Amino acid sequence: MIEFCNKKKMAFAILLLISFSVITLIVKSVWASTDFQKLISNTTACKDVDIVNTQTCFRCSKKELRAEVPVCSKTGYKQTVQCKDGTQFWRSCEITPDMDEKNFWIFWAVNIVIGLVAFVYVRRRQKTLDGILMEKINKQLASGL
Repeated sequence: MIEFCNKKKMAFAILLLISFSVITLIVKSVWASTDFQKLISNTTACKDVDIVNTQTCFRCSKKELRAEVPVCSKTGYKQTVQCKDGTQFWRSCEITPDMDEKNFWIFWAVNIVIGLVAFVYVRRRQKTLDGILMEKINKQLASGL
């Protein structure tokens, strides 16, 4: 009787989790389609001569990439451009070699730090375990076995 009751509770919990997952997926898809309608760039882009201010090229967010915003779908990077008349729009941009090199060195620095931390941890753990093993051996020798 107790096992049957637990199985019912388990089935109910699984059904509840599945329903929450489906509801979450539906809500996210509705919000994603409405949020990014504003992000689509203006079709009236100014000429390169009329550009007053540009922001540096930066990576599109995961939401923008999932929503397939036209500006982000080409390269995955975008920049904000302002024309002389004050209109602002986004345009796709290529990643520069400087940004690529910076990402490369950040990647290697993180790998080196993780490797060093892992090395120090393993060495300390090994010394601890060696000490415990030596204590056991000494106890056995002292007891005369």
